Amino acid sequence: MKKYYINNGEQNLGPFDLNDLKSKGIDRDTLVWFFGLERWSRARSIPELKELFRTSLKRREGGFRESVDDETASFFKDRLLLFVAAGLLLGFGILFYSFYITSTITQDEQRSHNELQESKELFMQERVVSVQALPEKQPLLLAEKKASTKRIAQIEIELAIADQNLAAAEQELMGARYFQFLRMSDVRQQEIEAANKKIEVWKDEIKLLKAEMHGLDTASAED
Repeated sequence: MKKYYINNGEQNLGPFDLNDLKSKGIDRDTLVWFFGLERWSRARSIPELKELFRTSLKRREGGFRESVDDETASFFKDRLLLFVAAGLLLGFGILFYSFYITSTITQDEQRSHNELQESKELFMQERVVSVQALPEKQPLLLAEKKASTKRIAQIEIELAIADQNLAAAEQELMGARYFQFLRMSDVRQQEIEAANKKIEVWKDEIKLLKAEMHGLDTASAED
């Protein structure tokens, strides 16, 4: 059965079924939300709730029928089932899409992190081998210069990867801020904080890589 939430002007209340809403005495302008509805809406704009106000009007004015005929009742029942089915289908679709995007971003970030670590470890190993293999000063300087040049090229690749991951994190933050459908406020805030953390991590990584490149460029110029 569909569950509804209402806003009394101060706080959100619910969940309620149709009978609960009748006892709450909501009016036509009461804000109502349920799974499948994109945003909070006036009760008068929700088809299955219009009967609440029609029934109330009949009681006040009198002389109207006490109940709708079987054909009308069947129509509203079918509409209600259709809304529930559509809401559930859309909800599962959105949850699956959100999980897929989050999983993809996490896998890409982990792969990029592993590539950065492997690149740094390979550079250090090659530099140690070069130093051990060249006992003379001049060959050592040449080896270091060659290693620095190679490391600069690696840093350029790592910077490109870090820039891509930063852009992905910023895109994730934008999605967390503006994609609000079927998400509670605390979940949305957690996603925003996680995205901001990723952005800071990649900004720091880019800053360190640029600093390392600057140091290598300076040392190369002095040589």
